Amino acid sequence: TLVRWRERTAKDGMLVLIVPQTTSIYRNRQQYEALDGCHYHWTLPNLIYLLAVSGWDCAGGFFRKLPDDPWIHAVVYRHKQGPLGMGTRWYDLAERAMLPQSVAQGVDRRGYLSQQDLILPWLDKSLTSYLNY
Repeated sequence: TLVRWRERTAKDGMLVLIVPQTTSIYRNRQQYEALDGCHYHWTLPNLIYLLAVSGWDCAGGFFRKLPDDPWIHAVVYRHKQGPLGMGTRWYDLAERAMLPQSVAQGVDRRGYLSQQDLILPWLDKSLTSYLNY
């Protein structure tokens, strides 16, 4: 779906996306929910990965997930490079400058992305650290 939306978007087009997080914290415990028709595990790191491999510019994008809000918000732009495919590694995305700075740094440090590595901008120019989420 993300690739198809990219194909139908103008050269400098924007995608505004809000998806439900499929995991949450309830009484200090991780709670997983599997909704009917939901074929992906929606977390902030997973959404960033799926957007980037689908050809959306996450380096210049905006992301927000508040602790008491079950929704993940994303605003991304069509990347000049096309979709890369689901086999693309985090390192490849970082090398192509398709990831936010904190994501690329987390990948360089760990070899994968942890939500605790994220420091992401929002539209109002604020930064949110996900260290304690």
